[in-house]
Amino acid sequence: MDSKEGSGRATQYRYRFGAAVFDESRFELKVNGAAVELELKPLQVLGQLLAHAGEVVSREELLDEIWAGRVTVEHVLTNAVAKLRKALGEIDGERILTVPRIGYRLTEPVEKTAVGTALGSSLDLKAGATVAGREHFALERQLSASGGAEVWLARHRKTGEQRVYKFTDDGERLRTLKREATLYRVLREGLGERDDLIRVLDWNFETAPFYLECEYGGPDLLQWALVDDALARLSAEERIALFLKFAEAVAAAHSVGVLHKDLKPSNVLIARRSDGSLQPRVGDFGSGRLLDPHRLEELGITRLDPPAVPVSESDAAGSGTLIYLAPELMIGRPPTVQSTSLHWD
Repeated sequence: MDSKEGSGRATQYRYRFGAAVFDESRFELKVNGAAVELELKPLQVLGQLLAHAGEVVSREELLDEIWAGRVTVEHVLTNAVAKLRKALGEIDGERILTVPRIGYRLTEPVEKTAVGTALGSSLDLKAGATVAGREHFALERQLSASGGAEVWLARHRKTGEQRVYKFTDDGERLRTLKREATLYRVLREGLGERDDLIRVLDWNFETAPFYLECEYGGPDLLQWALVDDALARLSAEERIALFLKFAEAVAAAHSVGVLHKDLKPSNVLIARRSDGSLQPRVGDFGSGRLLDPHRLEELGITRLDPPAVPVSESDAAGSGTLIYLAPELMIGRPPTVQSTSLHWD
């Protein structure tokens, strides 16, 4: 990422060299069209070498940028480069040249295309940093940012398992995280573990930055639809079947008295099951509410958000994303099962 904009964001690129393609916005490496599973550090090394293709990048620069100068294992950079060369294959791997006693250089030509901008972190979070209290999970890339809250994708350093962390240091946003945790407990108690609802795994509500820890449910609906024309390649029958699976998840939440209140493409994740079928998953109940305020007491669940903000009355009736709000919510009427239905074309 080498081009800063006035907003403090950096342009992200898709690099193509030989049989390999590296997409900064997705932090994804493909070789001969197939995605390659590779640890975070080697991918970060690749990003630095591609950003300075044809130039020598010193060992000190790579260690400072990727490991922040904190290296505890000998030959950590050498090992990362070795893994990267192996992932690229014999021909493209040889394009990473070792410059003795100085560093590394990736030979040209390299084709790069701008694909978006990287989000800036107001919480001083950075790719490669360890999640506080989760020493095995390292932040991989920022997924979104809004009003004092940031969502990051993280990966387990050894197993490669991915998780999503929602961070904030803002009191109002903290209430949203607590509300989501509480509502998920209602969903779990009422419905059990379901593949069509994103699981909340844990949280840190004691020290800033506060966070909610969730399982990774795949790319959101819009991202998934645009990658390789995934949605366009589905037949009308397949699209209807996919939507019905999503509708079943929403109906299940309604059946235990939980309204989502912010249904939109970014809150619908698309996962691929082991049999190859698609599984839509609903996430982010932070704007939600309970239809029955006594539901928590019946289930023996302690409310996490402040008593002054009941889960059954959380946020104004019109909370949520404006473009996806039902008309009755925009004029101040209370949310119902009907008004929480999905509104998009």
